[in-house]
Amino acid sequence: MTRGLFLIGALLLAAASPPPVPVGGVWDLQWKNAHGESRSAWLLLRQQGRHVEAELHGRHNVNASGSVEGGRIDLTGSRLLIPYRIVARVAGDRIEGAVEAPGFNRRFVGQRRRG
Repeated sequence: MTRGLFLIGALLLAAASPPPVPVGGVWDLQWKNAHGESRSAWLLLRQQGRHVEAELHGRHNVNASGSVEGGRIDLTGSRLLIPYRIVARVAGDRIEGAVEAPGFNRRFVGQRRRG
């Protein structure tokens, strides 16, 4: 009986979470640094279902992994033992989000590359 209730609960939770939107591809990102100067980078996202692997290429290159739920991406990684997190929301070919690390938080916007 308990196992049956657990299975029903798990199925209800799975049905309640939105399916992942396609986020894979190369994204060109823009943000402002602490001095207000415009900066750019590109983000490569590889998606398999809800799982996402990422490479952020800018001043420094970093790798991250995580998941996508609906259009929300949540990734974590580290560089030189410093943990960071990338959170973003994708709508079509537009992405908005932030890169967060201890003492660092930059919001970005971007577009998916075509062709």
